[in-house]
Amino acid sequence: MNNKFFNINNDDNVTSDNSNVNDLNSMYNIGNNEVNNNNNINDKTEYKSTIEYNSLLMGKTNDIRDQKPDPTEALIKDYIGPNSNKITGRIFNLSALFFNAFYLFYRKLFSYGILLSIIIAVLSYYTNTYIIALIVSIACCFGFNPLYIMFVKRRVKKIQLEHPDATYEQLKFFCESEGGTSSSLVVRGIFANIGIAIITAILLITLGIGTTWKKIINDFNFKDIFSIFKKETTKEKDFEGTINYDDTVKFGDYFTYTIPNGYKKTSTNTYSYNDSCKLSLNSTKDYKAADILIGKIHNYNDVDYTENPNGYFVSDIEIKSYNKLDWEGFNVYDKDGRKSFFAVDYKDKVFIIELSNPNSLDECNNHIYELLSTINTK
Repeated sequence: MNNKFFNINNDDNVTSDNSNVNDLNSMYNIGNNEVNNNNNINDKTEYKSTIEYNSLLMGKTNDIRDQKPDPTEALIKDYIGPNSNKITGRIFNLSALFFNAFYLFYRKLFSYGILLSIIIAVLSYYTNTYIIALIVSIACCFGFNPLYIMFVKRRVKKIQLEHPDATYEQLKFFCESEGGTSSSLVVRGIFANIGIAIITAILLITLGIGTTWKKIINDFNFKDIFSIFKKETTKEKDFEGTINYDDTVKFGDYFTYTIPNGYKKTSTNTYSYNDSCKLSLNSTKDYKAADILIGKIHNYNDVDYTENPNGYFVSDIEIKSYNKLDWEGFNVYDKDGRKSFFAVDYKDKVFIIELSNPNSLDECNNHIYELLSTINTK
């Protein structure tokens, strides 16, 4: 009885225990399923992210592979040709310094070389050739490289736009054909310069604009600027009626000239006509500019005119241009006859020519102008 009861209780307990165990197993399985499901979801998410990342990475790699290197810098050097590293790496160019327009011809800049040659020819006619050459040389030395590089960049860009589908080798061929250097153009440039010089001289002389513009430009050239500076900073000696000559300077060492007929040489720089008219050709000691000397002599005679007005006349200062020399001077008429003074600047010296005509001989009056027209620099 008791055993039966006990057994029944045992069976109940076992059954109960088995049920509990089954319940626990069920709960465990459910938990495992949830964990597995969560793991599967996480794995899928990570896998998807990995695929997207790899796809994105591959896309960027493909974009990088598809990009072509920019050949512009290489094409610029191809266009320039010889010495491209020097031209792109320096601010000065010694070839341009010494050869000016001819270097432009060499670099296939023919039209620019012609333009520069014309400018040099015109300015050289009007003012000191050495000053023009110096200015042009310095400008070419420091200006050629940056300007030429700008020019080349525009030309290379135009070639690239005209041939968008061309390979680098094709673009290189176009650049080397259009740019680079040419010795034949230098030869053509030499003949062009000769023609420019001849045509410029003919036009200026024929049109009659040479003398007028030459005077205007000479008023502003470097020589006159320096002389103006000297005038403002250095006090010239006042003229007191006597000109001090520099006996160490001979007029004939600097000029060629022809004395009018009828004159005889009486000293190194003096000539006499019928023992009456006298021409003297000298260099002065006390003055550094011809216009200052003539101005002081003119003012001195003007003072005398105001004090002795009867039979006295002083002409205005005039400029006589002969053989690229501008003579500045005037005439004085008084009781002692006629006197003429004309001076010029040359090689940092002041040369003066004087005519004394005490008897007012008519045949002597124009002798000084005849003499001026024959004077040429050596």
